[in-house]
Amino acid sequence: MSTEKRNDEIDLIEVTQKAGKALEKATVGLIQLIIRFFKWIFNFGILTLRFSLRYSLIIIITTIVVLLLGRFITNYSVPYYRTSATIQSNTISNANLINYINRLHELLDNNDSISLATELKMDVSTASKIYDLQAFWLIDKNKDGISDEIDYYNEFMPDTISNAIRITDRFHVQLLTFDPTNVNLVQEKLDGYLRTYPRLQQIADVKKLNLENEIKRIDEEITILDSLRSYEYFKKEKELREFDKGTVKLNQLLVSGGEDPIQPTRLLHQNILDLVNQNLNNYRTLELETEPFIFLSKFIEVSNPVNVVKENRVNLKFGILGIVLGMLLSLFLKYRKEIFTFIKES
Repeated sequence: MSTEKRNDEIDLIEVTQKAGKALEKATVGLIQLIIRFFKWIFNFGILTLRFSLRYSLIIIITTIVVLLLGRFITNYSVPYYRTSATIQSNTISNANLINYINRLHELLDNNDSISLATELKMDVSTASKIYDLQAFWLIDKNKDGISDEIDYYNEFMPDTISNAIRITDRFHVQLLTFDPTNVNLVQEKLDGYLRTYPRLQQIADVKKLNLENEIKRIDEEITILDSLRSYEYFKKEKELREFDKGTVKLNQLLVSGGEDPIQPTRLLHQNILDLVNQNLNNYRTLELETEPFIFLSKFIEVSNPVNVVKENRVNLKFGILGIVLGMLLSLFLKYRKEIFTFIKES
């Protein structure tokens, strides 16, 4: 029995030792792999630096040429103008209107001026002068109800680290146009286009009718409470006083059971005031929020074109392109014999 126990202990020690050696080997291998990786990065950096210094003149000249070419292309491109509007939907979700507007953005991405003109009900010549039209969500970073930035990719997702949230009661619309004089026309046509959203006007009409019926119902309830208040404050109070003095007439006698004592006079002023305030809110909503949507701010005609160089980071893009082309050209010059030999053999 003791022999079996001793053998079990020996086997357990051996397994532990083997596991320890395996873990040690794996750790050493991982460390060596990391060291080799950083050595490779270091050697690659040194080789790249040496290569760049050796062929620096070619790389610099190529970069300058590409930058000048980019500036030339930018300077001779047609300038465009930016203006924006803010829209609030009073009927359907703002997400639906954003998607509806961005259908136009997709047409512009495909350079489909004919379809855009059909959707906006304008001339093709006018539609072709619109560079872009797109809707974006607004982001509130500190939950104060004020928009702090625009989600130009419409990909914002809330997280648990920051307080940033997406504003849901309004959204941003950006218009880029080659002709700033057509801003008001685009504003008018966009308004008409949004009204073609399926059943949008019908939804707004139903909302308006419901509000009107609610206002009428509350007015009737206020009238009833006014009449009841007149009785409670004057007739009932007088009857109670006469009853207490024993002078009440037989036909005015207030009969009460054991569990239903005579109720004291009710003060209905607060009830009436609450209903009046409710109707005031209904009137405000009826006047301000029964349109399918409203433009909180409209497109304005601007006079200064967008700085395309800064907007599209032209210098950065063409600078990187110039460096890459310079490196490729340098590699070609270095290995040109091998390349030509390979081409001939193939």
